[in-house]
Order: sequence, then structure tokens, then C-alpha cells
Amino acid sequence: MRKVCAVLAVALVASLVFSSSTSAGLFGRLVLVDCEYTVKVPVCEEREGTYKVCEWVKDTKVVDVCVDRGYWEDYEVEVPACSCRPCFGLFRKHCCGCECTTTVTCKRWVPNIVTEQKEVTCCKRVVVEKPYTYKAVVGWDTEIRHGKKWVYVPKCKPCCYCCPCGPAQDCGCN
Repeated sequence: MRKVCAVLAVALVASLVFSSSTSAGLFGRLVLVDCEYTVKVPVCEEREGTYKVCEWVKDTKVVDVCVDRGYWEDYEVEVPACSCRPCFGLFRKHCCGCECTTTVTCKRWVPNIVTEQKEVTCCKRVVVEKPYTYKAVVGWDTEIRHGKKWVYVPKCKPCCYCCPCGPAQDCGCN
């Protein structure tokens, strides 16, 4: 917005100071002239390159797995069947003297470790190079272009020798 306002203000001042492009204004005049100008133009070429990407790939492997093929086994244990209180726990030597026992059935695990081969699927990271194209500036060319530009021609005073036609000539620049 600021640039648009600045351009409008310059155009307004130029139109007030210079009445037209061919006639002299208050201080001088603007003349539209043909001109040549040189510009530098980049020379580009398309190149190819690669970049690295990490991708996940599924992989199946055969691995050795230890499996417990054990089983539960029943076994019997004789335990004291005394009902007096001191017989239970750590103080069995203070038992009431009864010698009665009972048989209790317990279970225990009997391990049987077996090595088996199983196929498992896992993901692993793989670095892959992918191609791409890009434009690269390899140099600069100079071009001559044609256009028009406004040139300010100051107004000459009748007493000065700045006019190429000479002093006090009626050439239209005064």
C-alpha cells in the first residue's frame, strides 16, 4: 500500500510541475526517449540429483525360539495333622506330642525347554536413494533490451548559454 501511495504522489507532483511531455513546464520538461539498457539474464540448465530417504521394509526371518513344553505334575506330601496351636509355623518342637500326619496332594511345574524354529515378520529401516531434477544457474548472459524512459530537460534562461541552439534563439526550449 505504501508503494502505491508513493507512486501516485510522484505522478501527481510530476503532473503539476511539468504540464506535458512536449511543452515546457514551470522548471523544465519531461521528454520520452528511446533507450537501450543491458540486463544480466541467468543461464539455467536442468540437472539430476539424488536424495536419501529412510523407508521401512517388511522382512521375514526364521529364528530359533525356546519354548517351554512342560507340564503340571501331581505329587503327595505328608504334613503334620496336629490341631494344637503351637504346632503350626516355626515352633513345631513345642507340639502337643501327637504324631498324626496327613497326606496332601500338590502340583508342580516340570519344565521341558525345546528349541523350535519359527518364521517372524519384522520391519527394518533401509536407506533408499530417490532421483529428482532441479534447475541450476551455470552462468550469466548479457542482453540488450530496448525501451523508453522519461528524461528531464531543464528550462533554459534566455541569458544563459546552456541551450545548444545558442542564446536567445527561438527554438522552443526557452
